[in-house]
Amino acid sequence: PRSPSSKTPISSVEPKRYFDAIEIYNGVWGDDAEPVLKDWFSLLSLGLTPCGTAVSDTHGAFRRNAGEPRTYIGVDALAETRDTTVLLQNSKACRAFGSSGPLLNISVQSGLRQASFGELLSPAADPVILEVHAQTPSWYGLSVLEVFINQSYKNPGAKEDDSDYQPFHADLTLPLTPVARQYPNGAESLVYEQSLELAPELLGDQDAWVVVRVLGPESSQHPVALHPARITINPQADTPETFLQASRTLIPFAFSNPVFLDRDGDGEYSPR
Repeated sequence: PRSPSSKTPISSVEPKRYFDAIEIYNGVWGDDAEPVLKDWFSLLSLGLTPCGTAVSDTHGAFRRNAGEPRTYIGVDALAETRDTTVLLQNSKACRAFGSSGPLLNISVQSGLRQASFGELLSPAADPVILEVHAQTPSWYGLSVLEVFINQSYKNPGAKEDDSDYQPFHADLTLPLTPVARQYPNGAESLVYEQSLELAPELLGDQDAWVVVRVLGPESSQHPVALHPARITINPQADTPETFLQASRTLIPFAFSNPVFLDRDGDGEYSPR
């Protein structure tokens, strides 16, 4: 297979030699990112472990907000948020998630062991449990959880009419139900939690990876998001929500970096 943006066959690239990260969402949303997701998943299945990132591609003051979308990098202490060395180390280690705004955390557990973004769960014996926790403000929401496991595409850049085209898909799709959380200052957020066992037939008996994406396809981040949108105004409306409705606008989403599963118990991630 080849990368859509490179003449170098993916199978000939040595793991961790040429790059440490890949832009999954570069100022785009939805279908535009799917060829890059295919590329990233194929790289992961070959043993490369680049950190998946989201960036806003902001080049002007009024066309798109900076940080829309963005990459959140995990740190162990508040002071580390200003330490570029730590931020670079943690991004290389895939301790991050990409988002248009929602917060996301995942944990994969096997017995008493657990791992999160960029970490190796070793050994990863059945049953393997995935825990997902997401959070949004109250004015937009999430409704879909997608789980991707060990995917690989022969030609990530193939178009629908190409003979080697493979449709992009999630291995598992589940609903997300919001629970309102009140805060002492009067603010409110929406919290989403899901727990599920990953079936052995999905994971296989060789080393594996798991990536999660959460979406709000029926929601919108307009007008806070300066993303191009189609606006409909109803002068007869009696509520703010029905007066102004946006379509084809920025949909709330977040995606995790992979959790690696040491299925064969040799202490490392080495897919075959």
